[in-house]
Amino acid sequence: MVFKAYFGRDIKGIATVTRKAFDFFLRKEVDSKIKAYNVTDSIGTWDGTKEEGFVLEVLVKGFNASHLIGHQLTRIANLYCQAFNQDAVLITKQEIDAVFITG
Repeated sequence: MVFKAYFGRDIKGIATVTRKAFDFFLRKEVDSKIKAYNVTDSIGTWDGTKEEGFVLEVLVKGFNASHLIGHQLTRIANLYCQAFNQDAVLITKQEIDAVFITG
């Protein structure tokens, strides 16, 4: 299962969430809840306006882990909306075939 959370950077046309501010948010709100994830920069459109953003991607296996991550991401999304005055954070969940290669 892969979860993706899409975080916009525009703060109501007033300011932008900087990479430094987002990294601090990750350390404060995400690192203690999710042990492995990937972040990429993105460009998308919200309400007809082009906007830069960040995509947080989490791969999990198993129903229990998937259920827990879904709840954690919902909580993280709510915290982000509050911290950076966002209208919404999009979270997607998709069943995938994945193999973890360990050495």
